[in-house]
Amino acid sequence: MNDTPTHPYPVELPEYAEASILRPSHAARNRRYDTNKTTPPEWIRHIHPEGAPYYVHSILHITTDTNIENAEYYNRIGEAISEVGSLLDATGLKLPQDYEIVLQWDALSCKCDYYMVNHDNQTEFWLSEQHSEDLDIASAASWRHAGHALTEHYWTHIEYFPHRPVRKHLRLELVAILRHARIDQMTSHDSTFPYSAVHCAELLKTIGVEASHRFQNYYGEEYARLGRDQRRLNKTSWDRTLPMQVCSILLFRFPEQLAGELDNLFVDNLVYSIHWETFATKMLREWQNQLLHAGMLAIANAILLHHNGGPVASYSGLASLLVAVGGCYASFTLKQRYDGSEIHTAAVAEHLNDIKSRTLGFEPAAALFCLPKALVAWSIILLTIEVTGMAFDRVGSGIAILPAIVMAMYGLVLFLRGMVNMYQKTSARLELCMQGQEDSIV
Repeated sequence: MNDTPTHPYPVELPEYAEASILRPSHAARNRRYDTNKTTPPEWIRHIHPEGAPYYVHSILHITTDTNIENAEYYNRIGEAISEVGSLLDATGLKLPQDYEIVLQWDALSCKCDYYMVNHDNQTEFWLSEQHSEDLDIASAASWRHAGHALTEHYWTHIEYFPHRPVRKHLRLELVAILRHARIDQMTSHDSTFPYSAVHCAELLKTIGVEASHRFQNYYGEEYARLGRDQRRLNKTSWDRTLPMQVCSILLFRFPEQLAGELDNLFVDNLVYSIHWETFATKMLREWQNQLLHAGMLAIANAILLHHNGGPVASYSGLASLLVAVGGCYASFTLKQRYDGSEIHTAAVAEHLNDIKSRTLGFEPAAALFCLPKALVAWSIILLTIEVTGMAFDRVGSGIAILPAIVMAMYGLVLFLRGMVNMYQKTSARLELCMQGQEDSIV
């Protein structure tokens, strides 16, 4: 149906209205983002969540995002308000009980764009009959069909001017629509709903997540949580047992550093999936690298074991091989366990709660996560001992001491250099995390 009329009332404007500064528009034509003083009396200045200001006159039911703190624009909006009142008196148009008039001054054309919204039936209307082609609205098959386009514009208006709470029955209607759409997408292949079943489920979660977010972060309280790393509950102090201390030393104290990162991810038993995803991606990359290193060390040890050597070289070579194989197995197992695992908040929170010890915190889990790195380090040390022992056994004279020592020292320097670099990076990150946690404790 071409040139669809978009006004439910056959109202004719007086002839002088043709020279009016008012020009019909709609919510989707808002020019807020195409582009400052004291807010005029009786106007309330609101800030959109994205940061743009707009103004509401609750007595006159007027809303505008034109900068009425500018005297010229304030006068222009005032003229438009007067013309709206005059035209309403001339036409005798009866407005809905709960309505809103949106005005937006266009300095280029010296016209004031306007539209009205009916909050009772969630639609858009104007002072007189309008045609769809004049407003760039797609042609409709019937009045009822056109009403859906006007309802879409109503929600666009709410998106731009969100100062009014959405009524409860409308929120319940949205939940019902999303539930039906989710079931429709799950049970048929020709659903017309634009979102998948997964997206519908995520949207349903989003509807109730804000209240939970405010509760968890003490919204409105004097001690509101303003950063995810700020603690609002007493931090549990862990008593490190002797076996755990020995284990940490054998693993080059890597678990202590990683446990700090895990603890910072789970402050007050709250976790954010985006930060867990970053952490998990980093660990997967490390395990992949350790798998490659452990595999190369295992091959090198297997080759060297074919050459006859003394007891020191043989036993250290065999130990290095076994440790390297253990590093391969640990890296592969951890990578398989976490690669492709669920990263939504509920699953991550449940997993972190499962791996957190009641007496030792995250240190046992951190020890497991660091096991591939530590095994690779031990394999390098044992390989260095093996090569040094073989050098002594092969030459069998005092002059062999010098190259053997040089080779052993070279391997040890490379190992220590890598360990120092890793320690500096992780210890600096741990220090920042711990400092932020201590400063944020109430």
